[in-house]
Amino acid sequence: MFGQTQQRKTWNASTIESIHLDFPWASSIAINTHDDSVIEAHYQTEGEYQDLYLLKSSIVGVHFYLEEYQRPNWNNPGDKLSAHKVVANMISLTIPKGLYLSLSAKETQINCSGDFANLKIRMEHGAAVFNIKNPKGSIQSLSADLHFYGLASQQLPKNIKVNTTLGNIVVHPN
Repeated sequence: MFGQTQQRKTWNASTIESIHLDFPWASSIAINTHDDSVIEAHYQTEGEYQDLYLLKSSIVGVHFYLEEYQRPNWNNPGDKLSAHKVVANMISLTIPKGLYLSLSAKETQINCSGDFANLKIRMEHGAAVFNIKNPKGSIQSLSADLHFYGLASQQLPKNIKVNTTLGNIVVHPN
């Protein structure tokens, strides 16, 4: 059996205005907001290649960047069986309320709730659940189903543009 690898990190976000996330291999992403001026991340990898992926962060001015990357010195076995190895990467983030959030992901399950100044979310496949009272910005997907909770009506607000080419957009009003 293969265990799991966990990383926990925190950053002071008292001067941060925007958060930029790039998670191309994450299978599950949870983002919540809180009243503190701290960014908290819990990253967990499971499976036979659990040590293949890591997190890298940087702060440039008022912008915080967090990305998932593949270990550069990884020795890929290159055999036919290695193509079927299972890896599950899960990230849970808690960020300060009222920030701009940019997220890029491939095939994942997203759960995003809280208070954001603006959203820019791009994902390819999977599903996403948003529980945001007054969403602003844009959400784009190739085939993910997008679910919205916590809205006052059955219509998306005019200040958010939502597009999924092959998925469904479902609004669950209060």
